[in-house]
Amino acid sequence: MKFQESVFNIIRKRSSCRKYQNVPIKKQTLRILEHAIKKPLKGLFNTEIKYKLVKLPDEIPDSNKLTYRMVRGAKMFLVGVIPQATPETVIDYGYTFEQVILKATELDLGTCWLGQTFRNDYLAKVIELKNDEIIPAISPVGYPTNTTGIRDSIISLAIRSKRRKSWKHFFFQKDFFHTLSREAAGKFSETLEMVRWAPSSRNSQLWRIIKDEKMFHFYIETTEKITPTKFPKLKLLDIGIALCHFDLCVQEQNIKGSWQKIAEKENEKSHLKRYIISWIEK
Repeated sequence: MKFQESVFNIIRKRSSCRKYQNVPIKKQTLRILEHAIKKPLKGLFNTEIKYKLVKLPDEIPDSNKLTYRMVRGAKMFLVGVIPQATPETVIDYGYTFEQVILKATELDLGTCWLGQTFRNDYLAKVIELKNDEIIPAISPVGYPTNTTGIRDSIISLAIRSKRRKSWKHFFFQKDFFHTLSREAAGKFSETLEMVRWAPSSRNSQLWRIIKDEKMFHFYIETTEKITPTKFPKLKLLDIGIALCHFDLCVQEQNIKGSWQKIAEKENEKSHLKRYIISWIEK
């Protein structure tokens, strides 16, 4: 995904929008967004994901019905499909969909991650979903209203969307017993700060990162097991978003590295942490 603006600025600009103006997206803006998702986007685990802009059909006059009243006024949605639900494909969805969200943000469009509160049956008909295909999450897209109603304030409070955990909750050095300081993070300090800014389900922010020399090991904090058929979908979407922020930021800083699975990390036994992947500086 190519951006004209600094990714650092776009990440800071992005916020969840649940109320939209009843005006169509400008044609030029729509063309840019459509071009950005014209080809499938590939995740870190090589899942190729195709995204579509879906306009609500006539039988759904507004987004209230589609999103269980969580979103109002939206007439268009960003929707993607994965071939089957596995931990890797869900992480890749989070990783790639956040790129699409950030592109929309760059175009001054409002968005909002919806991982549960949408009617899958409606969208399945519109995009002709096949048997094994899954829609892990969607987002409305359009121009935000300038006002925040009481309902929006209640929702925001309920999910604590204005609060982010402090640095010490996320970043560690060598192991989980030693917090990574901003000074020790060095040239990665701002990149890690952008990971801290990543959105997550109910603002839970359950990703954890260990810096070990030139390696960054990514984990999620959960007691739930992760198997090919059983896994916490929303938490895996969240780590995908965090991975996206890290990857886009190191790319913008021209810091070279590669993503790898490290066998010894996969074999670690932990009641609370689940290893996902590592980034290794070249």
